Amino acid sequence: MNVPQKVEDAIRRLGAERRGSRTTHVAAIGSLREVIEQDAAYARGVLSAHAARLLAVWDRAHPAMPDPFQAELFPGLPARLYVSPGRSEPVMDLTRYGVEMARNMLFARTSNQVTGATESARRERDEFMRLYDAVMPHMGRADTTVADALARRAGAA
Repeated sequence: MNVPQKVEDAIRRLGAERRGSRTTHVAAIGSLREVIEQDAAYARGVLSAHAARLLAVWDRAHPAMPDPFQAELFPGLPARLYVSPGRSEPVMDLTRYGVEMARNMLFARTSNQVTGATESARRERDEFMRLYDAVMPHMGRADTTVADALARRAGAA
């Protein structure tokens, strides 16, 4: 949805007034609302976009139950799959293109999770091994602590 020039101008003007403390946040919102209300088509578009966001929030909070046929064949899949960022569709309504898009989204998301988890695990393991290599030569008895070993190491350096 294209923002009308009058609305963009009002946003810039009101933003500058807010930054200069010449108006309050509430007053700026009221002024902007008046400008938006002057363009009925744009106002309807803003309301429609807001309504769509509200519906999407409700949908995410109340996930649909999978189709019984889908649930029996693919119990590990949710009722809806993402086909593009921020857009999901019921699995049973996916077309060939939708299945391809859902696969791409799933692979991208899970690859990022696996890669991120692997990198995080490697960093943690590497850091622990640095600790292990630093303290083990200085841990004599079974009751020696890491603090004791590090103090010994510092004294030996």
